[in-house]
Amino acid sequence: AAAAGAAAGEAGAVPRRTFEFALSYVELYNEDLLDLLHENDNQSGGEEDTAMTQSKPLLVREDAERGVHIQGVTEVSVTSYAHAARALAAGEKRRHVAATQLNRYSSRSHTILKLIIISRPVEGEDEDCYGGAG
Repeated sequence: AAAAGAAAGEAGAVPRRTFEFALSYVELYNEDLLDLLHENDNQSGGEEDTAMTQSKPLLVREDAERGVHIQGVTEVSVTSYAHAARALAAGEKRRHVAATQLNRYSSRSHTILKLIIISRPVEGEDEDCYGGAG
C-alpha cells in the first residue's frame, strides 16, 4: 500500500494515509452483465475464444449497506499501474468482438471499469489535523 501526506504536527498538515486499489471490469452484452476478470475454474487451455468461458451473467442489486452494486463481481487488488494494465488487458481478451466491414475487431458490447480506492490513516497518526482541540 502506498502512503501519502505530510508529517503530523506541521502547520496545516494532513495525516499520512495508506491507499489500496482494486478494480472490476464488466461487459454489458445482449442485456447480460458479464465479469471480464472472472477466472474460469475449468479452463481447458486450448480454447481460443475466452468470451465463451465467462461465468454466468451477473445481477445488479441494491441494499441499504452497499447501495447499487453488481452481485458476485470479481474485484482484483492492484498494486501498480502495470498490474492494473495487465488486469485490464486480460479483461479485454474476454470481450465480445466481431469483424465488420469497417472494423476488424468491432466491439459488440459496452464495458464498465470500476476503480475502488480505499484510504486509511497511517496507524498512529493524528486524524484530527484540521484544527480541533489539539
